[in-house]
Amino acid sequence: MKGVVGVSHVSLSSIVEMPALVEEISQIQELDEKRWMGYQTGIETGSPRFIRKLMPFKPYPFKPEEWPEVVEEAFSISTENNWIPVAMLIVNLLGENEDDVVRTTKLVERLKDYKSLVIPFLYGP
Repeated sequence: MKGVVGVSHVSLSSIVEMPALVEEISQIQELDEKRWMGYQTGIETGSPRFIRKLMPFKPYPFKPEEWPEVVEEAFSISTENNWIPVAMLIVNLLGENEDDVVRTTKLVERLKDYKSLVIPFLYGP
């Protein structure tokens, strides 16, 4: 589309909910391995407990317990369509426990195979 450069922010759950729309946008933009599109998004945490507690509608229409899988699937769909996520990850959340950190670390490790930029954001109350 003439004059359309790309998108700014994207909801990861929307990508998973509507992969055909992602594919259609990619075709309109004529994206390929040399012509890709970046977008900003928030992973925030890999902990379903924290998603449920602080942002229960972030994964909608999926459940907070599905958040890590939603994130990984969105990264996979993005890669298939030459979209590159720049994702924020909040670290040092107030009330974060060892299990939350382990879940977030495991999610980040699972995302290593996808072209992306994951940026840690240090939370400070």
